Amino acid sequence: MEGDWHLIPYARAGFSVASSSVDGWLYGAGLRVERRSDFHGWDKFTRAELAYAGVNYRTDIPSDQFLRLRSGFDFTRGLDWSIGDRAVELGLYAVFDIILDPPTVLLEQSKQHPMQAEFGFTLATRPRYRIWKFDAPRLGFGYRLAGTLSSWRFVIGVPF
Repeated sequence: MEGDWHLIPYARAGFSVASSSVDGWLYGAGLRVERRSDFHGWDKFTRAELAYAGVNYRTDIPSDQFLRLRSGFDFTRGLDWSIGDRAVELGLYAVFDIILDPPTVLLEQSKQHPMQAEFGFTLATRPRYRIWKFDAPRLGFGYRLAGTLSSWRFVIGVPF
């Protein structure tokens, strides 16, 4: 229900293929609480999450783990613009991370940054167009402030 907080435990596993020297198994588990509500005409989505995650590399690189506390806010609103008979939806988001014992960075002269933030926007339609049986994803851009690893991100789907 809208306005209620929901507690959601989760576990994930997967494989990363970046290059032959840093391929590895990724894993994580955590708890998150989230809530949807109205904020002065904007649809507001709030999430807080405590996660434990790690990677086991397939090469001689030592495996790594970390604990992350994340808070995120996503505000969406239909605009007066339309595509066909559907309103364009603008989304504005922010994500804040505190990472205890940040992962080792494999770049020379780079520092670990225990605090990171990302800000960005997304666009979609209301209601969403359908691609086969699925809603078309939101598309947008964000910028992550993460020291040496700061970068732009192309968002496909939800921002966090």
